[in-house]
Amino acid sequence: MGKHVCSAHFWLSPAGVATCTVCGAQWPM
Repeated sequence: MGKHVCSAHFWLSPAGVATCTVCGAQWPM
């Protein structure tokens, strides 16, 4: 896939961890 911005394509889990829906990267919110 082309370049994307993870913070523009993510879902937030109940635990407060964001997961990018494009590449699967995770980061705390």
